[in-house]
Amino acid sequence: MLLPSGITTETKQRTIRHQTLSHVPFFAPEKVVNPLKVFEENARTDISAQQQMINGRAGRDKTATIYSLVDKLTSMTADSAVFRKLARISREASIIQPWDQGGANEASSELWAGADQDGGNFVEVVQGVFVYLDPINNGNGKLASMPTVLELVRQLAVTQTGLFKHYERKVDQHGMTLEARLIECLLAVRASNDATISTGAEDALDTLLSILDPQNVFDIMISYLVHRLVITPASFPDDSSRYHPVGSAFTYLAKGVKEVEDAFFIDEWLTQGGADVFLKGMNHPMIHVRKSCVEAIVEFHGVMGDDIYQFLEDLREDQLNLVRHYVARAIKQRAGLSSYGSTPTQL
Repeated sequence: MLLPSGITTETKQRTIRHQTLSHVPFFAPEKVVNPLKVFEENARTDISAQQQMINGRAGRDKTATIYSLVDKLTSMTADSAVFRKLARISREASIIQPWDQGGANEASSELWAGADQDGGNFVEVVQGVFVYLDPINNGNGKLASMPTVLELVRQLAVTQTGLFKHYERKVDQHGMTLEARLIECLLAVRASNDATISTGAEDALDTLLSILDPQNVFDIMISYLVHRLVITPASFPDDSSRYHPVGSAFTYLAKGVKEVEDAFFIDEWLTQGGADVFLKGMNHPMIHVRKSCVEAIVEFHGVMGDDIYQFLEDLREDQLNLVRHYVARAIKQRAGLSSYGSTPTQL
């Protein structure tokens, strides 16, 4: 469980609930514990001609190809063909089991192992993709089009499940994880007004989230919201987007809370300051964000029941009445008494 550092798990009190978080995991950690060296620099496999002869040419040739493609990523000279080649290699060399639970012994493990046998080559590939997941990359004026970048991310999530599971929750020197950084990037790209790019980002994000631990997904989404709304609030370059990153994060938080189904874990987050995102979300200038916030609160109610209302006491009366309206509608829907949708329309 990743909760805001430096905060005790005392019995819930209103004074605790009203503290403002200044640190959250991933995006603004108070301290970083046990960062992995591989995130700073991967120890590459020796791919000299002598090593190729000793250890088997086919595997080493593919490893050399991986390094050549990653070098193009890091030098910002990669075109769409590079991403397609990486996607093809990923499909042909899947790792299904967690690396430390059998994945390192799978047929394609040598390709991803690196000199330290820790799957470091996989880390290099994922980190090399980050810079291309820039919302301004719409395929125009860039060597690599965003759809091909997003397809590689999706393919990695599908075919390298074992490596993602192995590195899940493992942090770099900044306290960031591979999956949290990918999620942050994909939330931003999903805001694109280009339907192809937005849909591609959503597909990649859905695929990635499906292989992660539900509590980790919850941690990442609520940490992202606290960071964006409370700790360092900032406007998004295109606040007119239908899928504003904050609104999308509320949407995925709503999905995530249903997967967690652990009221104590959720209550801890809200008690320790996470509930501030509801107040900020309900007062956000964008209607899309406000709607997504209401939808998230409704899903929290589905897990916590009326206990959620003690975290909403700072809402205006009209806002609270609106929340109660959609909670009541959701309860009727779950009971099969209503066929109406639950998307807020009165914000």
